[in-house]
Amino acid sequence: MTASLFTELVAAAVMAGWVYVVLAVISRAYYKVAVQDLKDETIARYSTRKVVHVLGGGLPAALAPVIFTTPLIPFSLAMLVAAYAYERRRHNLMSWFQEPDNINEITFSVMWGTSMLISWTLGGGLLYGTVAALFLSVGDGVTGLVRSLSGVRGKGASGTIVMAVVCSFMGALLAGIAGIASAVVSSIVERIKQVDDNIIIPLAAILVLEVARLVAPWTLLP
Repeated sequence: MTASLFTELVAAAVMAGWVYVVLAVISRAYYKVAVQDLKDETIARYSTRKVVHVLGGGLPAALAPVIFTTPLIPFSLAMLVAAYAYERRRHNLMSWFQEPDNINEITFSVMWGTSMLISWTLGGGLLYGTVAALFLSVGDGVTGLVRSLSGVRGKGASGTIVMAVVCSFMGALLAGIAGIASAVVSSIVERIKQVDDNIIIPLAAILVLEVARLVAPWTLLP
């Protein structure tokens, strides 16, 4: 085993531990506070899921291109999280953020990992996947928190504006003008009610970045 692979495996183990803490400890503590503040268990559960997205998905996404050289380990880690969430759903529901008729936490994990895989396959390294995963984790997560703290669980305009601002900052930092364009497009498609936003947000982000690479590479940071 090479030193690089060993380092990546250790980092993956630490990330897995962090995600478990988010799922089992931090999110549960947040839910108890949210129920008291929001006076609505449904909205509290929804906002807790968004906290899971931001903390459990955002930090690993930000670190992925720094630590990993291929998408294999981050993709595998995401699939393990999805499998764990599925097993808990079958046997012992994490009721503080999981809902019986909503598997969004599973599609979230699957698309987080798939974004890294698609990014690598298209030749963008882990950059596109990182941008997409951050939009999905932090952008959509903050959007949901803004809406839930306002007592709203719909696709309100205020959440869309917040998502566009947050994602544009991250997109500009990582990918330049093309990153901002992908942020705006991702924020717009997030409002489509007929499609799971966990699927459409990262796909839209990657599509815009890939088009920019092919048509206007000057819009991407070197």
